Amino acid sequence: MESQRPDVAFKRTHFALKIRRVPFERLVFLDESGLNLSMSRSHAWVKRGTEFIDRAPMNWGKNLTLLGAMRRDGVSASQHGDRRSD
Repeated sequence: MESQRPDVAFKRTHFALKIRRVPFERLVFLDESGLNLSMSRSHAWVKRGTEFIDRAPMNWGKNLTLLGAMRRDGVSASQHGDRRSD
């Protein structure tokens, strides 16, 4: 595993020591997620002997990217768009 390589383990340790000096109030945690507007359920719970029927888009739909930033006191920013965030 990459996380157990000596150079990666050293970098993780160095980062952990460095980040301890930053006041917690200044930290911002970013998260990214993606979805497609045509996503639909592929499975569902139903009573035995019945069939699950649901509407689903016929076309692929748009891809969306969701970005969020959280601080100690809550969400500080959120954004969505139809572009990739590389």
